[in-house]
Amino acid sequence: MLKYNFSGFIWGSSINHQNEILEHINNAFPVLHYYNYEFSSKKLFEKSVLDIYTTDDIDPKKVKNVKITSLLKFPLQYTYFKFYIETPNFRKKKATNNNISKVVEQIKKSIRSKYKSKIKNYIHDNIIHISDNYEQTVDIEKIMQKYQTNRIYEFINLKYFLKCNYKNNIFDRADMLVRKYSIEQYLKNPDYDFSLYKKMQEKRTRQNPKDNASTFKKLIISLTKNEFNNNYPIRYSYNYLLRDGSHRLSYCYLKQKTFICIKSMEWDKHSTYSIDWFKKSKFSEKELNIINNELNKLLIFISS
Repeated sequence: MLKYNFSGFIWGSSINHQNEILEHINNAFPVLHYYNYEFSSKKLFEKSVLDIYTTDDIDPKKVKNVKITSLLKFPLQYTYFKFYIETPNFRKKKATNNNISKVVEQIKKSIRSKYKSKIKNYIHDNIIHISDNYEQTVDIEKIMQKYQTNRIYEFINLKYFLKCNYKNNIFDRADMLVRKYSIEQYLKNPDYDFSLYKKMQEKRTRQNPKDNASTFKKLIISLTKNEFNNNYPIRYSYNYLLRDGSHRLSYCYLKQKTFICIKSMEWDKHSTYSIDWFKKSKFSEKELNIINNELNKLLIFISS
């Protein structure tokens, strides 16, 4: 499983281009997480930016007088993201002898070049900042823990999140794939009977399968009209194990979203539904074939 080794910030000047920039980076280097931060106090916003730059060798006065002065003209927001570069290609900085990734330098250069004409009151370096090396990444992680109360949204790479729900190479949430399959069939044919989903829900919850299917249809219709609402994130527990929001996650997977909004929860007791559960629950060979086919599709998706 990938572990991030670089971190970055998209400043308030570029917040309207956040999604484009993250997609741009993710196309070459997996962006595993990102978080939106918002500040009501200019003083606290300024302090957080100064803290972030303590990991760099730039003069704090320059950060305050140039960068922060520029950023205060924009919303007091920024996006903190974490990503992975397999071969960072380090060079030594002459002044400090610190490692600097040539790949990171190129990423920053390409993004600044692409977006500087779209930014009002652009100055050099008020679009994006990225750590130069692993040590800076670790230090930034510690710094950002001080500003947890200013974090308003947390996002994760969908592929990474799904990978986290494998245990011993077995996907523990095959029930989610039944939901994805059911959404797909319903969108192809509004008369689809949800038979596989109904059977699964009846065995899982002992509730009326007809009621379950009716509620599911309403959710599908809502998602197709309004898309995913970040105010109702997917809930996870330790190590990004799926805990709540499986229906909405299934829709995001069907649409192959790059990132999904998530939120942690302490509760960690939850049944798992691997293919073995479906076998023990005496699903038919035809039904098991459908689920196995979905498992194969999932493996292709997360490996791409």
